Amino acid sequence: MTNAEKVISYNDLKALLEKSSSLLVIDVRSKEEVDKGHIPGSIHMPVDTVESDMALDPSAFQAKFGIQKPPGCPRTGLPLSDGPSWGNSHGEGMGPGIPEGT
Repeated sequence: MTNAEKVISYNDLKALLEKSSSLLVIDVRSKEEVDKGHIPGSIHMPVDTVESDMALDPSAFQAKFGIQKPPGCPRTGLPLSDGPSWGNSHGEGMGPGIPEGT
């Protein structure tokens, strides 16, 4: 893991989402994975489109995702999963999204 990467737990992410209205979560899983469980408040940007999506100009980004393009749009550390479950590249899956009503 590099200094730019940080693994957070399900509970940490949930607490951050409850605490910050300006937090942007980009879900980079496949459509099939997202269909099994959506992360509330996230935008879906499949990992194979991250580079091109982050290169969009601000108006195209807003048209595609329905939100203003964040300044800087760092790419480092975006992938939450490289496998079939929501988690991280170290195999620490957190299940198929955040359960509704939690």
